[in-house]
Amino acid sequence: MVVPRVSTGVERLDEVLRGGLVGEQCYLLSGDPGAGKTILGIEFLCEGARQGESCLYINLGENFDAIRRSAEQFGFSLEDIEFLDLSPTSDRFTEDDTYSIFSPAEVERETFTAAVTAALDGAEFDRIVVDPITQFRHLTPGEHQFRQQLLSFFEYLTANGATVLFTSQETPERSDLDLQFLSDGTLTLDTSGPVRKLEVTKFRSSGFVDGRHTYRITDGGFELYPRFQSEDAPDTFPEETLSSGISELDALLRGGVERKTSVLLTGPSGVGKTTLGTSFIEAAAERGESSAIYLFDETSDTFRKRSAAVGLDIAEMESAESLSITEIDALDISALEFANHVREEVEQQELSTVLIDGVQGYRQSIVDEPEEDLLTELHRLVRYLKSAGVTVFLTSASSAREMGSPTAFNGSYLVDTIILQQHVETGGELTKTVGVLKKRTGDHLRSFREFEITVDGIDVAESPLDGPTALTAAHEPNQGRSDND
Repeated sequence: MVVPRVSTGVERLDEVLRGGLVGEQCYLLSGDPGAGKTILGIEFLCEGARQGESCLYINLGENFDAIRRSAEQFGFSLEDIEFLDLSPTSDRFTEDDTYSIFSPAEVERETFTAAVTAALDGAEFDRIVVDPITQFRHLTPGEHQFRQQLLSFFEYLTANGATVLFTSQETPERSDLDLQFLSDGTLTLDTSGPVRKLEVTKFRSSGFVDGRHTYRITDGGFELYPRFQSEDAPDTFPEETLSSGISELDALLRGGVERKTSVLLTGPSGVGKTTLGTSFIEAAAERGESSAIYLFDETSDTFRKRSAAVGLDIAEMESAESLSITEIDALDISALEFANHVREEVEQQELSTVLIDGVQGYRQSIVDEPEEDLLTELHRLVRYLKSAGVTVFLTSASSAREMGSPTAFNGSYLVDTIILQQHVETGGELTKTVGVLKKRTGDHLRSFREFEITVDGIDVAESPLDGPTALTAAHEPNQGRSDND
């Protein structure tokens, strides 16, 4: 018998769980105070209510009115959800029979059991949230009894086909490892680092996307940004060589760049990397394709003005909805959040080309996050985009001491093509040059060409550089080589 999947109410979390929770099982949601356990539980129940299912919320902790107000602030209606409120109230403190708070565990457990059985008597709930199950510890005199009582409680809740989500707050004084053993699955919310992380550490009867996924609590509720998997976008796109719209640059590339490959545009600040990348975007628009630019190093207004000054009609492309521009606040977004934002735009707008302008800005996207982790996520993003048929351009600035070095970007291994733009000295003057250092998918010319950025765009010289330059001095292997080498 195949047990149906149960949606969590969070689309990306369902993807991580390969379709949602396995029905008729019990799941632990563990995390610190304020991690988002309650709101995730509410979304789980609201999703069930939207599907016409019967849902029950057993509240053992926070004041019920506070829970309702919090849900309303996120835009969730609780009208179709049954509530069993067993949380302490001020009335219980002033009642004469104060043993309901201070009496032995047996008395409290009897009260709890009677309330739960009364709520479930004759009812068949499809979804149940118990928040927090930690209070259940106070109803049993010892650890052995706690485990036995909890197992019996779970069996009672799932006897009629309910899927149960229960929350726990782990503290330095008490681990919830025993709860993890008792559950069919465990989702852990971690708020200890610079960004919030969710990890599935146990999931019986199913595979799942492993690793630590970023999440936020937004005005709309729980938002998850999962890690990418290689199978997220199957490669079904044909091979094709794409023009840059600049014939002389296409000649250096032996026709252009291949679709669904990655291209690094590297060079010092002010040499024209963004302008060159945008030229590829303009060429895509002329083919009737849609593109997106993500700006890490400058504002969108500045980018539009600079592009218009060199003959790139950004306004027309935006008006035709063939280009979207997103300005990224590098200190307010995680690598996974950015990757999922790009993924959504690729899927919704059917993008063919993406320009990530400013790898350095990307690498600073999260304070204190190791650079190798950021490069790993960038690698995953680029691999996903290529498998989705998208051609990816990245810009990376190099300093004067890194002149001509493709290793200025530590992630050069993840790109298929490297185009180097550089200032070189020729006859006592600085000249812009462009050349191809690497093209994994085919042949390319080994020479460098002068280029200018004019009011009509980029103008690349037809002939290679002639004579020694600062660039060729830094690249001895290229000296004396012809276009046919």
